[in-house]
Amino acid sequence: MVGLFSSMAVNMPDFGRFSKNNLAGGHQYFALPIIGTLGALTPIFVTSAHSEIWGTFEWYMPAVIAKFDSRAAKFFTGASFILATIGNQIAAG
Repeated sequence: MVGLFSSMAVNMPDFGRFSKNNLAGGHQYFALPIIGTLGALTPIFVTSAHSEIWGTFEWYMPAVIAKFDSRAAKFFTGASFILATIGNQIAAG
């Protein structure tokens, strides 16, 4: 989790520099740990739900997605991963 959000934490002064007012940086200071915590807890929730539905613990997300019955669910889940990765890289770059 630290590796994923460290580039955004380092770039916080740049985000604040382009903000409309001086108070916008404080919101980012509190938002990044909250978003990081939710991002770290989501795989735990998915693994717990996976064990309830299929009876085994699976941490590898592509294996979880492969068990979906709907092709649309597989597509939209994969598209959300792509969107999150691209958004993180654009914001960090």
